[in-house]
Amino acid sequence: MKVVIVEDEFVAARNLERMIHTVDGNMEILTVLQSVEECIEWFSINSSPDVVFMDIHLADGDVFFRFLIRLRSTARLYLLPRTMNTH
Repeated sequence: MKVVIVEDEFVAARNLERMIHTVDGNMEILTVLQSVEECIEWFSINSSPDVVFMDIHLADGDVFFRFLIRLRSTARLYLLPRTMNTH
């Protein structure tokens, strides 16, 4: 299964990577994207992954609305609310 992580906090991204590999060592993390602009660029030139773990609010804006509207027509979306507190 191919995975993309969208997270602008380094510690949170690394913790999520570890959790993913603990659950299933066969999951392939394609990239970790840290901004809305990186998301838009990456998804415009790459195939959609099987799963995207996405932080809703990034430093350069709310990725949830700006980015998902662009994906809606090309990807199956399943929204699973999840919280992670790194503090």
